[in-house]
Amino acid sequence: MKRIVVEFDDFAGEAVLLEEQAPIICNNIWNALPLEGPVTNTTWSGDMLRLWVTIPEPVERENLSQLQNLGDIIFVHKWNGLRFVYGQARMQGPSGAHPTPLVGRMLGGLAELAALGKRVEWEGARTMRVRRA
Repeated sequence: MKRIVVEFDDFAGEAVLLEEQAPIICNNIWNALPLEGPVTNTTWSGDMLRLWVTIPEPVERENLSQLQNLGDIIFVHKWNGLRFVYGQARMQGPSGAHPTPLVGRMLGGLAELAALGKRVEWEGARTMRVRRA
């Protein structure tokens, strides 16, 4: 199981990539590491942070989920980058909900991640880094 570290302000949390459920996109993420970019809040979809990076998109969509849960990491086709769920969320746009690949899960530090997510919502973008553990 491939482990990654998410670093954001004074937060550093471990996560796992769900390579058995989404092998192609998880491999693309792994090969793109380390990633660094601005992170913003996606309040349209709920308590979710968007890391603005480019990861090669697979043709097929794997491990699609309709609803996201606390600690989920998702990849959104055509809107690229990763999303980190820190509360109640459902990926959606103007046309409604978007089934998205569930590609990872945070292993802890969710209260700290939620606090940082709220700070981004009110204070603006910050830099996030994702690297191999």
